[in-house]
Amino acid sequence: VAPPALVVIQYWRSKTQLSPAQPVEASVLGLIFLGVAALSLSDVYLPTPYIIMPPLLWAAARFEFRGAAVALTLLALITMTLTISGDSQFVGAPEFQRQRQVMLQLFLAISAFSALIVAAISRQRQLALVTSRDRERELSQLVDMVPSHVWRLAPDGEPIFFNKRMVDFLGLDVADTIKPGMSRMTAMIEAGVHPDDRAAFSDTLRHCLATGEVLAMRYRLRRQDGVYRWMSSRAEPMRDQDGRLVQWYGLCHDIDDQMHAEEALRRSERQLQETIDAVPVRIWSAKPTGGPVYFNKRYQDHFRSVIADFEALGEPRIEQLLQELIHPEDAPEVQNTLRNCFETGGMSTMRFRWREQHGAYRWAECRVEPRRNEDGEVAEWYGVSLDIDDEVRAQEALRDRERELSQLVNMVPVHIRRLTPKGEPTFFNKRLLDFFGLNDLAQLDKPDMSRLAAAITTLVHPEDAARLLETVRHSFATGEPYSMKYRMRHADGAYRWVDGRGEPVRDQSGAIMQWYAISIDIDDEMRAQEALRDRERQLQQLIDTVPVQIWCVTPGGDPAYINKTMMDYIGLKLDDFDADGGLPSAIQTIVHPEDRAPLLQALTHSFSTGEPFELKFRNRRWDGSYRWTEGHAEPLRDESGRIIRWFGANVDIHDFVTSQEALQ
Repeated sequence: VAPPALVVIQYWRSKTQLSPAQPVEASVLGLIFLGVAALSLSDVYLPTPYIIMPPLLWAAARFEFRGAAVALTLLALITMTLTISGDSQFVGAPEFQRQRQVMLQLFLAISAFSALIVAAISRQRQLALVTSRDRERELSQLVDMVPSHVWRLAPDGEPIFFNKRMVDFLGLDVADTIKPGMSRMTAMIEAGVHPDDRAAFSDTLRHCLATGEVLAMRYRLRRQDGVYRWMSSRAEPMRDQDGRLVQWYGLCHDIDDQMHAEEALRRSERQLQETIDAVPVRIWSAKPTGGPVYFNKRYQDHFRSVIADFEALGEPRIEQLLQELIHPEDAPEVQNTLRNCFETGGMSTMRFRWREQHGAYRWAECRVEPRRNEDGEVAEWYGVSLDIDDEVRAQEALRDRERELSQLVNMVPVHIRRLTPKGEPTFFNKRLLDFFGLNDLAQLDKPDMSRLAAAITTLVHPEDAARLLETVRHSFATGEPYSMKYRMRHADGAYRWVDGRGEPVRDQSGAIMQWYAISIDIDDEMRAQEALRDRERQLQQLIDTVPVQIWCVTPGGDPAYINKTMMDYIGLKLDDFDADGGLPSAIQTIVHPEDRAPLLQALTHSFSTGEPFELKFRNRRWDGSYRWTEGHAEPLRDESGRIIRWFGANVDIHDFVTSQEALQ
């Protein structure tokens, strides 16, 4: 009786409760045990004691240790009671009584041992079932809390699962896609995918289902409020041990803000590029030693029209181009002037005859100035060549970037982690461990430091660690979701930009149970954006550096832009002009009184007819003096031919005019 009693005391402290049906079942077993015990202790000593084995094992299997302990204790008490009372088959000859008592005790011991083994096996099975249910619940919560849309497809492409975020986004579940006469996937595409993207989406999905290749594409998905948002989807197949495709796991990430940001960057670069291409001058830049690194479109078109084997030259130096293009009488002086500029770092202005198509020569003016770095050394040379017939064009270059996403948990192409309500990490998925080069979270533990602080200090860029730690601690204290971009250290020691986001999961009372967070690698995107910003700065620097007054007006003639060279020349900014007065007011402010009417008439004629503008007039400099200026302007048209902007350039020719007058 003692071992079952100890088991009962220990087991009764557990949290597992009996169901309402189990007490009834236990009572029935008790009556069966009582009847069998009475029969076993009657005058007829047959193999009836062994009848107790099936119900005893039944009790052990159904009620585990409780059932076995109670049944054995009950049998033992009944046996003791009947034996002591003398009303049993043990009364009789001592040698016969002793034999039966030994047999009964041996039987009870074997029964107890067998029942406890069965109870232990049953208990182990129940614990395994409870653990499996808890694990399944955690994984389900993890999938629903991942801040991305997670979905699963059958091998034939039919959707079989959407996580909660995707259901909330679409406003429909898998069951809502069932429509007569069409597959669930077809119904899903018609209900959610933008009409312009449906054909490409269907073709890509059909190809991946047929070949088993990884699916990766961007498309617009309809939100439940009817708004379409850009998504980046990636799906990979899961195969069994024989290589057969079992299911598809996919992730859909909202990139709508990113797409709009990229479009804004492209639009900004396109506007700057259009400005350079619309300026009626030829622009070039060269390395400090004179090797060219850039020619605008006007220059390249000119080279190809004049030099027969221009492509074969590869990257020609300035000297080679001068020999091909400059008039023989002017080439030596131009070469000496450029060589002196590259050696001394000084600026220069040159006039020479430039060979055009069909062998004709036209006069051109080239101005060269250096751009210096912080140490005062020449970093690059910039130059412009003015011609009355050609426009300045520059090439437009955009870099397309794609970001791949991983699989769900260890298959989702994102870094996933789980944290306690206080923010201590308790789980990293395999992709995140591989990213950091860790085997388990224990490697992050440091004495006298929380695991969160140790992880951020060790794995986050020093410039971002303090800001990230402050952000997540604020979220853990307030329960607010967090989102920020920072750099994480890769296993190879290099830091990569990631977009990190975290949200809490709460119980029914609203208390935070744990935090789920993801980080997405955006290093390539950040570098590409930085490259675009550098390109934009270079283009703006080029416009502000060229020694030409560049301006832009609306189709109606209202001033819209002047470059830094012009602002420094006239001593005014664009805001200093009378906005209500428009072009006449601007001409009144900075043009010589005798030239105002002809200039306004010429500009008005060009604006009304769309013909290029060209005129020499006197312009007021910042010191109040009037200097002769040669102005050129040409229109920028949209695809329909409508003028959307006028771009112009003013060149100071005062010295040239005065020298000509002196010669005359």
